[in-house]
Amino acid sequence: MSVLLLCSGLILAGVNAQEAFWKGDYAAAVEGYQQIVAAHPKSADAWYNLGTAALEAGRVGVAIHALEQALLLRPGDEDAEANLEAARARAIAEALDAQGGRVIIPGDDDLGTGVLTAVQITSVAWLTALGALLTFGLLALWWSREGPRVLLSAALVMIGLVTLGCGGFWLSHAYLRAKVQQAVVIESGALRAGPGPQYQTTSRLVGGVKVRARGAPHEGWRKVILPAGGEGWLPDKAVRLLEMP
Repeated sequence: MSVLLLCSGLILAGVNAQEAFWKGDYAAAVEGYQQIVAAHPKSADAWYNLGTAALEAGRVGVAIHALEQALLLRPGDEDAEANLEAARARAIAEALDAQGGRVIIPGDDDLGTGVLTAVQITSVAWLTALGALLTFGLLALWWSREGPRVLLSAALVMIGLVTLGCGGFWLSHAYLRAKVQQAVVIESGALRAGPGPQYQTTSRLVGGVKVRARGAPHEGWRKVILPAGGEGWLPDKAVRLLEMP
């Protein structure tokens, strides 16, 4: 019974969120879609809907985080990419209105990890395995001298290089997934030199900037690594992690 009630509640939340969106009540739509992604964090559609509603509601940081997550789950989605570009443009416009100090704005791929996260890793793994099989097969032919060695050598070199490249890509993706906690700043605010408002402000971050989260939160604050390599502290509530698929 409790499972049935939960499913009914989620369906109702989805219907209410959709109705609120088309009525222009974007704040209510965001609230509804947040319930959906909490229950279905692997749904690219749910994250896309949340990002689109948040963008219309003016919550640019939340929109960028949701659309980034949607693209991690479904790389190449043209609608999500278009909305993400629009959200970044709005974030940059907000940054231009900021007064004084150093302001960090979102970039196309702040961490330089876009290629690693946009490609389906399953395809790369299959290519690596196929390349390894072809390489061993060609080596066997080369050693048995059943065929022209010049052609076999050229094919062996080419397939070997492709296999090494795919293998390196796969290892890089595995490292990124295991070691790098990507995150998005969802609220504009001050970056502090330490975990608390008493510490000096080193710069200001606009909502939507992609950072690396370093370690666990400390007393409500989280240490982050900036796109250019600097470090600082933000309120933990202002940072939202991106989950790798």
